Formats: sequence, C-alpha cells, structure tokens
Amino acid sequence: MFLSFLFEPQITSLEAENIVKILSLIGGNVFRTGNVINVIVDDKITSFLVTLECSGFLSFAIFTSLVLSTPNMGFRSRISTVSYGFSILYLINLARIIGAIEAFKVGGVQMLNIVHYVIGPVVLYITILVVWANVLKKTLKK
Repeated sequence: MFLSFLFEPQITSLEAENIVKILSLIGGNVFRTGNVINVIVDDKITSFLVTLECSGFLSFAIFTSLVLSTPNMGFRSRISTVSYGFSILYLINLARIIGAIEAFKVGGVQMLNIVHYVIGPVVLYITILVVWANVLKKTLKK
C-alpha cells in the first residue's frame, strides 16, 4: 500500500482518463483535468474528484490478502489468481464509478451516493468473496 501513495497522482489520473473515455463512448459530455472528471449536464459543469480510494486499491488489497492466506496454493497459482482478481475488480470498480456518475445525471446527488457508497461497495465485496470462495474451493479439493 505504501507504493500506491508514491504513484497516487499517476494512478488517479489514469483512472480519471479511463472513466472519461468510457463515458465519452456512451455519449457523455465529459472532460478531465488531471484527476478531476467534469460532467456537463443541462449546461452545468459538475466536477468529480478521483481519489486513490476510487482506484479500487482497498478491494485489491483485501483480495490479495485473502489469496495470500489461502492454503495449498503454489506461487504461480497465487500470481495468476491475483491477476485474474485484479482484472475483474478493476472492471467492476470502473462500472461502479461510471454508474455513480450516470446515476447523478438521472437523480442527482442522492442517487450518486446510493450507487457510489452503497450498491457499488456491496457488489465489489460480494465479487471478492465469490472469486475467493471459488479459489478456496479448488484448493481444498487438492
């Protein structure tokens, strides 16, 4: 986690860039300045700050900890499982942020908060548990 703080500006800027690209592809009127996503709705600009927490690092750390604590796993298996998990979690995290911004367009701040702070984390943590349970099931069969 320490290294993530060294690279926070690059990580958050890349995350913002990816979100803006996806929102633009689906017809959003958006632009970014560094790690700030600016969304134009009804001729008004609303800005969203992308922080390190938005990048999914907490989810990645939890998943990695679970994989590293799983018994009967070889080094290669752990590396491939963590890579697979990161990919899934990153995509779901992107969907969470994009969903929150789209929810804001439709229902304002309340909808944004529900999607960003309630639905999104629940989906992320369920995904972590489902992927890890599948890994655990495979390792316990050995």
